[in-house]
Amino acid sequence: MKITAVEAHVCNARMRNWVFVKIETDQPGLIGWGEASLEWKTRAVAGAVQDIAELLIGADPQRIEHIWQMMYRQQFFKGGVVIMSAISGIDQALQAVKLFARAADEKDAIKKMPWGVVLMVCGVTVLIGVLEKTQGMALFSDLLAGVATTRDDVLWH
Repeated sequence: MKITAVEAHVCNARMRNWVFVKIETDQPGLIGWGEASLEWKTRAVAGAVQDIAELLIGADPQRIEHIWQMMYRQQFFKGGVVIMSAISGIDQALQAVKLFARAADEKDAIKKMPWGVVLMVCGVTVLIGVLEKTQGMALFSDLLAGVATTRDDVLWH
């Protein structure tokens, strides 16, 4: 398994923007999402994700510790909060890829899973909701499009 794409997606969330990181693999349908938001540094974090992405293309997404060390130590100048936010979002996306790859092995394929898991990290608070796959994907698409931007728009069951 190899990483084929790393993208930063910005979602308008009224007073601050969320930066989501999407990692795609060469396995059909196996992707991971992470959150790398940093208040008032949206473009810097998105740019850092793009810069780091060049190091990740072709890497094995299940070697998370190796990738983390490479992202942190490969640079000549050590990064601050912007780089660490980008690394955090990428790390979360890699953890999701690893989780879903394991689930795919156990359940035959991700597409056949009856439930989808939506993971969203807001600062320190982690909200985990288990929704039907179609509802979860529609909600996540709305979040990325900036439609659902408050907790009142989201029904977690």
